[in-house]
Amino acid sequence: MLYRWVTVQVPLTTYLPYLGLTLGIEVPLVLLLLRRTCSWLRSGLAGVMASGITHPLLWFVWPRIVSPYQYVWYVVTGESLVVTIEAMVYFLIVFRPGAVTGSPPEDSPSLARQMLKALGLSLAANAASFAVGMLVHLAQGKL
Repeated sequence: MLYRWVTVQVPLTTYLPYLGLTLGIEVPLVLLLLRRTCSWLRSGLAGVMASGITHPLLWFVWPRIVSPYQYVWYVVTGESLVVTIEAMVYFLIVFRPGAVTGSPPEDSPSLARQMLKALGLSLAANAASFAVGMLVHLAQGKL
C-alpha cells in the first residue's frame, strides 16, 4: 500500500547521531565478519557504502511510501528493503565471484552460496544495529 507523499522533517541533530550509531555498529561488525574474506579496506568500504545508501532511504524516503504511523508495517517493510539492498552491496563489493581476486567466476553453483553469504552478513549487521536502536529508544522512553 502506497502512502501519500508527506513532508518528512527530521532535524540533522536527530538524524546524524543515529547515522553515526548505525555506522558505529555495522561497520566494525562487517570488518569482523569479513576478516578472512577480504581486506579490511574492502570490507570497511562495503559497510560504509551499504549503510550510507540505505540509512537515508529508510529515514527520508520510506516514510513517504509507508506511513510511519503504522509502525510495525513500516519497520518490517523498511528493514526488509534495507537488508535486501545492503545484501546487494555486499555481494557486488565482496562476494561476487572474482570481486576480490579479480579472476572470472568458474563455478556457477557458488554464485548462490555467495549471495546467501551476502544476505547473512546484511541480516547480522542490521539485526545488531536494530537491536541497539531499540535499546536506545527504550532508554529514552520512546517505546
